[in-house]
Amino acid sequence: QGKRMFNRYIDTRYTLDLNATAQFRLTNSIASKTSVGAQFNRDKLFGVLAQADILSFGIISLSAGAQKTLTEATNDVITLGTYVEQQFGLNDRLFLTGALRVDENSAFGAEFRSAAYPKVSASFVALEGLSGFLNSVRFRGAYGATGQSPRPLDALTYQSPIAASIFGAASLPGVTLGGLGDPALKPERSREIETGVDIGLLDSRLNLEITFYDKKTTDAMVLRTQPFSFGDVGVRLENVGIVSNKGLEVSVNTRLIDSRSVAWDLQLEAAGNKNRLVELAEGVPPIAGFGFKNTPGYPMFGLWWPSLESWSDANNDGAIDPTEVVIGPDTFHGSTVPTRTLSANTSVALFNNRLRIGAQLDYRGGFVSHNVNGLFQCAFQVNCRELHDPNATLAEQAAAVAGARAFGAYAQNAEHIRLREASVTYTVSNTLARTIGAKTANVTLTGRNLWLKKYGFTSWDPENVTQSNDAANYNFSAQAQPLIGILRVNLTF
Repeated sequence: QGKRMFNRYIDTRYTLDLNATAQFRLTNSIASKTSVGAQFNRDKLFGVLAQADILSFGIISLSAGAQKTLTEATNDVITLGTYVEQQFGLNDRLFLTGALRVDENSAFGAEFRSAAYPKVSASFVALEGLSGFLNSVRFRGAYGATGQSPRPLDALTYQSPIAASIFGAASLPGVTLGGLGDPALKPERSREIETGVDIGLLDSRLNLEITFYDKKTTDAMVLRTQPFSFGDVGVRLENVGIVSNKGLEVSVNTRLIDSRSVAWDLQLEAAGNKNRLVELAEGVPPIAGFGFKNTPGYPMFGLWWPSLESWSDANNDGAIDPTEVVIGPDTFHGSTVPTRTLSANTSVALFNNRLRIGAQLDYRGGFVSHNVNGLFQCAFQVNCRELHDPNATLAEQAAAVAGARAFGAYAQNAEHIRLREASVTYTVSNTLARTIGAKTANVTLTGRNLWLKKYGFTSWDPENVTQSNDAANYNFSAQAQPLIGILRVNLTF
């Protein structure tokens, strides 16, 4: 019957940076660098969303609609930060840095004014410039604090306008509770300790970096469910948690072959992470949502659903029916983000760098993904292979039969290896390039998402997840990452 929608947003950002740096030598062996500064940021977003329905033929004016809806959105956030930083260097071997930053933000609760973030770091070059097996060693360590500010309205209690009609009378203006802010809301604060060592080996052809970090977040901002008596305000952001993140990162860079005609470089990066909700504020029960539960001792936003505990083909007919599965309670199925990763990048240059071949291989493991694609197809649409193919395994049949009652039956291992990219570049001779009027020319063929090996995930792509503010990551109706081929020709004139 005719529809017109008009959505226009104006996003204005103001920034002002003022800083000064003084750099000088205190003695012949001690260098000093002092920096002070201030930063002002303002983000103002204004939007109008208008819709008109049931329009006369040929008329597209919003005002002509028989039914109209109008919504405005305004967000205005101001941040003012000031900082001071002092650096010292001793004989270009020992480097010390100390700094303090203080932030004020308009989104902080009325009872909280400013946040201070200190940092301290040190770096010591133990060995440098040696030849042979061991060439250089650098030790480093740092302590720092950062913060995550609330959103513009999270600390405010405010009303939202509504229009109401009583017994068919004309619409009357009214208000309802739009948000139940916490006046004591303050930024989420994270402190991190990082230590590491950088080592150069084999005449600097092999470089090793090892980093350990321990990050603790206090006053973690979590959406906490509110009593039903508050009406539509179902959740409120509060500082109620302590979260821990610990991990190890290792990086290796090496040139395996280094000759005039062949050069082969390899880079390996491995990482492991352990994330835990350490505790919740006194009196705060575990915070649950659609498919997740934030419980002390477990990862944040891990996957929680009733589980499929067991099954058996009791009548030996080769098929599982609803009476032959046992449904368990709400169970933790695993982290929804990878806890271990490995990335390998390699490049080979041949024929005096005329031909270059490169590739990137990625591994992700230690996490689960909720295969909602399979769950919906089997449990609700009832048209999946597992329910109709007698050759389906008993385990597949049991998950399909139990899925409607045990969503956890489709919590699947998301471990995988992906050939993320491979490329070949050929540089033609200058003589050949001049035949087309160019100085230089090269041709590159690149492929992305060329190969995927899954270790238990039965849907399209374990990396494609739907993210939500009130749910754990899940895999539903998201298109798999496409296979992409790119042919590029570069000419220099």
